[in-house]
Amino acid sequence: MAYKTIILKNGEYCPQEEAVMAEEAYPGHFVEFNSSLQFQKVAESGARTSLMVLIEDDLQGKKISEAIAASAQARARWVQPGTEVYAWLAKGHSVTQGDRLELAGFEETGCVGAAEYHSSAKGVGVIAVAKETKDNSVGTSGARIKIQII
Repeated sequence: MAYKTIILKNGEYCPQEEAVMAEEAYPGHFVEFNSSLQFQKVAESGARTSLMVLIEDDLQGKKISEAIAASAQARARWVQPGTEVYAWLAKGHSVTQGDRLELAGFEETGCVGAAEYHSSAKGVGVIAVAKETKDNSVGTSGARIKIQII
């Protein structure tokens, strides 16, 4: 199913941040602040951390398929357990509905991947559960996936 928004469910109480983009990114990428307090895509894998997800600029009529350019103003939400998000599954990953996910920034910044893919300590960095089956094992870039933060 093609969604038109990034926060799909239970986002009413997710605080919002605004900042300038340090690099180009798409809504649905997980971001963090850099030392200049700009948004950059999360480049870590397996880290258990507070999560911000870049959201679409619907105030300007932008869609989730439109990239947010470097140096542009952007909005992100701090997502919490129970929030459903239309995120990005990193290239080289394949997941089944119900699989545990973690940040996969080493493979592709701002994306999630299967927790077992590169972690010897399975479950340590789990941040979400896949809400749909998605095969991106031969993909050359991230693929959209519906997830629920845990």
